[in-house]
Amino acid sequence: MAHTPTRFPVALAGLALVFSFTPPATAQAPRVKAPVPFSSLTKAQLQTLGDNDPIEFQGKVTTKATLLAPLRNARVEADAELKIKLAQSASKLETLKVRSASLHSQQVGRSRTLVTGELAKLKQFIPPAPKATPTPCAGPVVAGVIGLVTPNSDVLVLGHCFGTQQGSASLQGNFGNVNLIIIEWHDGGIGLHIPSSLSGGPDQLGFEGAQIVIATANGQHPPVAPRVDFHAAREHRLLAAHEVKTQCSIQADINNCDPVAGRTLDAAHSNTIDVTSDTGDDTLSADLKNGWVIVEQTIDSISKGNFISPCTVSAEPIPASPTGHFSLRYHFNVSPFQYCRTVVLLYAEGPVGTSPH
Repeated sequence: MAHTPTRFPVALAGLALVFSFTPPATAQAPRVKAPVPFSSLTKAQLQTLGDNDPIEFQGKVTTKATLLAPLRNARVEADAELKIKLAQSASKLETLKVRSASLHSQQVGRSRTLVTGELAKLKQFIPPAPKATPTPCAGPVVAGVIGLVTPNSDVLVLGHCFGTQQGSASLQGNFGNVNLIIIEWHDGGIGLHIPSSLSGGPDQLGFEGAQIVIATANGQHPPVAPRVDFHAAREHRLLAAHEVKTQCSIQADINNCDPVAGRTLDAAHSNTIDVTSDTGDDTLSADLKNGWVIVEQTIDSISKGNFISPCTVSAEPIPASPTGHFSLRYHFNVSPFQYCRTVVLLYAEGPVGTSPH
């Protein structure tokens, strides 16, 4: 029987021949990406760009990672600078206290001088010769009050039929009933001193003024206790973050208005990847009670990252005639690759012993 040779070896030999004549593949050199002009990219394109992709920025070739590098330690660097700036602002509260105390002292001094002069006139007054049958007093009557009614001040109650023997006097108001110190007691006038410790109530003016209550030595009272304008002594305090309403802008890439002890506002805004500046407004508002008002503010701004175009912060001034309600706006403009930090301290003034809330 004839043997038919297989073709398999022949096919393999042909395949081997084909491979033996196939030229080796040429190694392809990696293609270098051309830098993309920063100004031509949209915000969405910048966000999807690789960290190491080349970017032409201000005439130089760089990468997104390099541009963002200065922002990594921006908060740490800003904290260091803020410590210095806030230390310089620390004396503001003491300055306000000294200024207020000086003003109060001047007002009290003028009132005391006036009362002292009027009391001297009462001492020198020579009453007319009594009639054969003198008309008895029906009771004490108050004609008016001279002097500033405020803690640590002197006032003079003028009238008649107070008697020559010392009685008592008190001041009644929203702070309670406070005994007044008798300086001098005359039938036609009483010199009184208001204790410096009086506190706990706001101003009382006009028809709602405080009342001076007089009692003679025999227990008689004037038919009407005079109402007087009471001006409370003032104290100052720094408003904490929890005492105001903060509206933090969300217009930058990263926004953070964390409350920090001893600061009314601590706002940080970052523009990480962009071709234009990010702008926004942070606001502080409140409705202070009991006569408390905002009287001063300090604003410290720190800019990190893009030193060619640092961020700017503009603020509204404290109203010239402050009231308990306020709403203050702090506008920021943060450049691309920029970290912007704003710290605001608001100082309030109000009656001693009361709360602004």
